[in-house]
Amino acid sequence: MNLNWRPKDEALNDFVDSNIDSFVTWDLLLFFHFNPNVSDTAEGLAGRLGRPASEVALALERFCGDGWVQRCEGGSGQLYRLALSDEMRQNLARFAHAQEDRELRLGLIRSILQKNRQ
Repeated sequence: MNLNWRPKDEALNDFVDSNIDSFVTWDLLLFFHFNPNVSDTAEGLAGRLGRPASEVALALERFCGDGWVQRCEGGSGQLYRLALSDEMRQNLARFAHAQEDRELRLGLIRSILQKNRQ
């Protein structure tokens, strides 16, 4: 097995390299892709994902800074919701679609693991 294998789709590689630095960000982006109308607190999203609230909060703050997620005040505190341009939605859809191909998904997982090792 070639551990340096990467998908041939350069747009997908660029998306992963630029936006996904952990499995928390991976899960959060996929969650928002499949649930684009959800608004929830960091704690609520953490519960949905089965991830630590502190890690989800950090990822959400980063996504707010990047323009992926919008923060607003709600009755239960700060709520987060997806706020993407059409181009960003297409890139996220490409990433979500890549999950359907086992080899492609494994290649993406390897790239995240290698990134975390550096």
